[in-house]
Amino acid sequence: MTNRKTGLPMPLFLLSLPKTEDNKNIYYISELCNMKIKVERLNKKTGPAQCFRCQGFFHSSRFCTRNPKCVKCGKPYLTRDCKKTAAEESTCCLCQGNHPANFLGCPKNPLNKLPPPPKVNAWEERIKKRKEMQEAAKWKAEQATDQQVHPSSTPAELNPTPALSSTSAKKPSSQPLNTKRPRHGPIGKPRLYPGRLPRPASA
Repeated sequence: MTNRKTGLPMPLFLLSLPKTEDNKNIYYISELCNMKIKVERLNKKTGPAQCFRCQGFFHSSRFCTRNPKCVKCGKPYLTRDCKKTAAEESTCCLCQGNHPANFLGCPKNPLNKLPPPPKVNAWEERIKKRKEMQEAAKWKAEQATDQQVHPSSTPAELNPTPALSSTSAKKPSSQPLNTKRPRHGPIGKPRLYPGRLPRPASA
């Protein structure tokens, strides 16, 4: 692999191997030609592709024809022509923030944008509103029929419950009722009636 700025080779080598069980053993190699090496996976960049020329998203700089913008200071020239030092603060050309344009936390980055609202089907909304209107009309019709059947009646008038006063209410007696017919004196004795004298007994 070569450096993009200087074009000189770097101590990095990119290997592309098919995914097989034998090729997984390459991660256990620590020495090669009497040199210590370290095998690592290639770090994939998260998010959409970003152009190195205009710092836009979803396209590459190979076929970009837009005006160039620096990724460090945001000025209208290529990044390789920038003379900004490390002590100076960076300026994003997308949001004018104090960070470079390729910063993943930039609010203009599509990764940080809120997802679009769910699409609404017009036909489903129309059917839903129609059902609600039909239910409301049905409820109003039921209320109107109830008023016609009982126009001026109230729950108390429909189910009257007579209230007994405390003075008129009689307490049940604890003594049992005598249903037998009363006798008119002992047997063998004459009955006395008012205004009449008893007859003399015959000899």
